[in-house]
Parts: sequence; C-alpha cells; structure tokens
Amino acid sequence: MPSCFSAGRPIPGTKLRVVDPETYQDVADGQQGVILAQGPGVMKGYYNDPQGTQKALKQGSWFDTGDLGWRAPGLSTHVFLYDQTTVGPAVMWLPICA
Repeated sequence: MPSCFSAGRPIPGTKLRVVDPETYQDVADGQQGVILAQGPGVMKGYYNDPQGTQKALKQGSWFDTGDLGWRAPGLSTHVFLYDQTTVGPAVMWLPICA
C-alpha cells in the first residue's frame, strides 16, 4: 500500500491547478493531470530564452511543473502528486495544500 507524505503547503499567494496535459484545461476533481503553479515564488521566465520560457509557461504565466497529480474530491484545497521515481503501477501520494 502506498505511503502518504506531506510535501507541505505552497508559500502564500501560490496557486496550483491540475490540467489535461494536451489541452491545458482544468480537469475534474479526482482526474489525473499535469500540475501547474503560479505565484510570487514561481519563475516568470528564463533569462534571454523566450523559447524556453514559452515551453515552460502555459496560458501566459502558469509554470508547467511536469508533475502528474490530481485534486482530491471533496478536498479542493489538496493536490496529490504521483512519485515520478516509481516504476510500475505503484505510486506515492504526496498531499499538497493549494
């Protein structure tokens, strides 16, 4: 059974979204997607690299973390991450308060 660990809360003012990796539209609670972040502690772009910035930032200013996760049904303030290092069907759930 997967263990559950807290990754902590985002710094004040940071917002998290879970989106479809192809359309970047928000997905329903409980549905897997890519986690996007926006806020004062999130980069605004790469220095002298507009192409890198365009690749990393989606919908203007949302940073694509590259992490897969989902928002918990009934707990809209919690986002759960998949452990990227796990091979196979097992995953580690990391609750993040958004």
